Amino acid sequence: MIKGLLAVAAALATGEAIVYFTHWPLPASVLGLIALYVALACKWVQVEDLTAITDFLMQHLALFLIPPCVALITHLDLIQADFLPLLAASVISSILLLLVVGRVEQWLQKGKQS
Repeated sequence: MIKGLLAVAAALATGEAIVYFTHWPLPASVLGLIALYVALACKWVQVEDLTAITDFLMQHLALFLIPPCVALITHLDLIQADFLPLLAASVISSILLLLVVGRVEQWLQKGKQS
């Protein structure tokens, strides 16, 4: 579990360092995920090393949802003021996400069959 925790922490630190030094307008956590993917793809980190920490985090996932839910409740007046644009953006982005993921999956499956 320690190896997995260190790998995740190192990936997040890498993302933070990239944002700090390059000033890219991207979340450090996203860059950290990309760094973790690269580490897995290059076999610097083994999937088995991450299993214990990911299982632990998945078991306690509800705890990670409490702060965003509280934030929604405290800013309910802002949400009510812009409810229709927020709803439209959510629906349109969800549909676009499904379409893009579906096309990428079809493209990947087509590549495997060739």
